[in-house]
Amino acid sequence: MAASKPSLLALEKRLNCAQNPYKSLQRACVVAKALRRELTKITQYFSDEANRLNNPLREVDTLFTEAERTLRQNLPYTLRDLEKKRKTSNNRAD
Repeated sequence: MAASKPSLLALEKRLNCAQNPYKSLQRACVVAKALRRELTKITQYFSDEANRLNNPLREVDTLFTEAERTLRQNLPYTLRDLEKKRKTSNNRAD
């Protein structure tokens, strides 16, 4: 009976040594999953922020392009109207 107790203690120690790495791996997996969730949140946040920053720039670019197009379309008429006003004011001055 005395011989069986040391072998049970040795077996228990070996079992604890075998379980500890398993528990450590389980804990590491839990931590890795939590870190992955946080990284996903951070990535999503920066993606959303980048979209928020890019959209106004696209909007400004669109407005600039539309203004440029409108100016090109209306410039001949505007120049014509200015020329008429200049001639009219010159005729009045004479």
